[in-house]
Amino acid sequence: MKNIFYFLVTALCCISLVSCSNDEPAILPPLVIVPPTVPPVVIAPPVAVIPVSSLMKPAVVNIKGQSSTGRIAATKRLVKTITFTFQSWSDSNYKTKFTDAEYKALPTDNLYDPTEEALNVETKKFDERTYSYNSSGNLEQITINNIANPGYNNTPAYAPIIFSYLETGARVQITRYQDAGAVLVYEYNSIGQIIKARDLYGALKYTFEYDEANNIISKYLYYTSPDGNPKPQMHYTYSYFPNNTYIKNWISVDADGVEKTTSSVTYSYNKNIAGVYNNEAVYKVLMDNQEGLSYLHITTNSNGSNPKYFYDADGYLMKYDRHGLNNAMDITLFRYE
Repeated sequence: MKNIFYFLVTALCCISLVSCSNDEPAILPPLVIVPPTVPPVVIAPPVAVIPVSSLMKPAVVNIKGQSSTGRIAATKRLVKTITFTFQSWSDSNYKTKFTDAEYKALPTDNLYDPTEEALNVETKKFDERTYSYNSSGNLEQITINNIANPGYNNTPAYAPIIFSYLETGARVQITRYQDAGAVLVYEYNSIGQIIKARDLYGALKYTFEYDEANNIISKYLYYTSPDGNPKPQMHYTYSYFPNNTYIKNWISVDADGVEKTTSSVTYSYNKNIAGVYNNEAVYKVLMDNQEGLSYLHITTNSNGSNPKYFYDADGYLMKYDRHGLNNAMDITLFRYE
C-alpha cells in the first residue's frame, strides 16, 4: 500500500513540474540585425580638361620671371624640342587617334594626348634641340642635333644658338644673339625696345620701329654697299586692327631706295593667350616668318594656315602644329623640367 501511495505522489509531482515549466516564456534565439548592403563609393579619376586661357604658357621663355601681363608664370622650364620629317609622301602624317577630317576640324587650342607618343615611335625625327640656362635661370644656349642628316651637325648652320645678357639689378636685356655662326648685337631705347641690330663688326643689319602699344610696325634689313655704307634691302611693315588681326607686308628696296610691295599676309590672333615664344623684346624682332609673329597666339592667316596648339592640364604647351594639317614636318613637341 505504501508503495502505491509513493508512486502516486511522485507522479503528481512530475505532472505538477511539467505543468509549471510550460507556463514560463520560451527562450528565443538572439536577434541578429544584418545592415543593408551599401555599394562601395567609386571615385572616378579626374578628367583632364583644357586649361583656361590665362594658364596657357609660352614654351620658349628667355628671361626668368618675365611673362605676359596677367598670365600665370611658368614653374617648369623648357629643356627640349623635337621636330619631325617623314619617310615618304605617302606616309607624311604625324600619328594621332583622329582621322584626317576629324583632326582638321579640331579647334585652335586642344588638350594634349600623351598616348600619341607611342603611336609615333617610328615617325622619323628631324632634329632635337636642347635648352640650357645660365646661373640666373635665363636661356643661354640651344644645342641642335640634326637626326635626319647627322652629317650637317658639324657645319656652321647647326652651331649652337647663344644668347648673351646684360643684367643690371632687376633689369635684364639680351645684348647679343648668335645663330648659324652669325651674330647680332642689339641696341635698346630708354623704354627697353630693341631699335637696332648690328653684326659683330658693327655693320648695321636691322632697324625697328614700334607703335604706342609696343607693337612692331616697321623693320628694315640692310646690306653694306661697296662704299661701306648701309643700304636697305628689304622693308617689312605691320598694320594692326581692333579685331585682333594684323597685316604684314614684304617690300623690296632697290639700289635707288625705291620700295615695291612683293607680298602681304593677314594674320588673326588671340590676344588673351600667349604664343609659342614669350612676349619679350627679342621676340618682337626674332622668330617672325610666314607663320607670323611667334610671340602672338596666331589662329589663322590668309595663306590658309590654321595653327593648332596642344596643352597639358597645367597649361604647358606640349605640341604645336604650325599649319594645322597634321603634317609631320609641321609638328614640334616641347618637353619641360
